[in-house]
Amino acid sequence: MTSPDQHTLAHHFIITAADCNSQREISIAHLVTLIIETATEHANSIGVGFDRLISHGMSWVLSRLSIELDTVPSINRRYKLVTWVESINRLYSERNFEIVDVESGSRVGYARTIWMAIDMETRRPADLSALHILERYITDRPCPIAKQGKLFPVTAPTSEATYMFVTSDIDINRHVTTRRYIELIIDRWELGFWDANKVKRFDIAFRHEARYGEVATITAAPHGESAGVYDAAIQCGGNVTTLARITFVPRT
Repeated sequence: MTSPDQHTLAHHFIITAADCNSQREISIAHLVTLIIETATEHANSIGVGFDRLISHGMSWVLSRLSIELDTVPSINRRYKLVTWVESINRLYSERNFEIVDVESGSRVGYARTIWMAIDMETRRPADLSALHILERYITDRPCPIAKQGKLFPVTAPTSEATYMFVTSDIDINRHVTTRRYIELIIDRWELGFWDANKVKRFDIAFRHEARYGEVATITAAPHGESAGVYDAAIQCGGNVTTLARITFVPRT
């Protein structure tokens, strides 16, 4: 549902068993999918969606995402994602999200995203100047979580795996889906670890495209001496495609 002035859009959803992990909570990968769907719905409603961009030979891509959760959404509860645009310039647009438990009315988390556009022919970043209409929808609605800090490659991995990207990993832009990157990172921790811990904050940045048939190396390691904080990376053919940082807290 878009607000009367179209500055915000609320997307309502219920967490079903198909959306959950083994802890009966929404998986991070599925939450990110809902965030992308909500952003897409709002962009379409204000005239800067897929059809508008593809007419200019461009397509939106998610560049950075940060999620911070006070409570992880759980099975059979109703929630809503509220989204709004914080800024736009020639290179990128910042879009934020609030996650609300509809039944209790409480805010359970927030997300920050940065979106870029790629030129579908050159595969290089595209100029967003043609989307000046988006400036009308910028709002100063606050998002209280910190912006994403610098993420670093994993130099001394304590966990490592390889994976070849297949047909079901490829999206409309002919590169690997955001969901697959996240699932590969999440799988670096065993089930018992997830039974004992949950995500407090999840940061991810996309640096290079990965394509069909490429073989990825996924690594993870503790982030220095910070308790419960880990760095992760995905690398293909010498290029770091994805960097992430996850902050875990013990389950109570």
